[in-house]
Amino acid sequence: QRKYGAFVQDDWRLSDELAFNLGLSFSERTIEINEGNFRTHAKYKLFSPSAHLAKKIDGDDKQQVRFSIAQSFKAPDVSQLSLRPTIHPLALCTVNGLCGPNAAETADRAGNPNLQAERSLGANLSYEHGIGADSQISIEFFVREIDRLIGTDIKREDVSWATTQRFVARPTNFGRANVFGVDMEAQLSLRDIWQ
Repeated sequence: QRKYGAFVQDDWRLSDELAFNLGLSFSERTIEINEGNFRTHAKYKLFSPSAHLAKKIDGDDKQQVRFSIAQSFKAPDVSQLSLRPTIHPLALCTVNGLCGPNAAETADRAGNPNLQAERSLGANLSYEHGIGADSQISIEFFVREIDRLIGTDIKREDVSWATTQRFVARPTNFGRANVFGVDMEAQLSLRDIWQ
């Protein structure tokens, strides 16, 4: 596996209360898997731009609103691309190494060399409120639009390790999905609480 990456970022202070940030990251990954009869080659080139706007409330460093928008990605790992199967323990093969049929609930597992990286475009709106010197409470609203969502697909296939078709569970790209949520976080220092 070979990975190359670069990241560039710049910040602008628009006023005493307003700050702006732009970033761009690039990643290239090449994965080659050689497992005897099973060979996999995958290559990904991914760009991820981001922008962040932060505003202090009444000039107070401990209170601010932040808006962010960014594109991110999640590349498949080696196990999701590997073609070597994992035979389900409840649908074992015969002594000579060949398998008979199995059921969907006893599906074998194998990777998918055509799996594409999962991409998402997300926006976050957060409010941070400082308490004392080292404590902070924050609430964040977020939305994500995911493209090429990675999930598991189970279907019958002709496979090299069986004399008949078997059910195989493979990671696959399903299409689009949307995620919405709220995240609340508190970082509390015992020194601040004691005071």
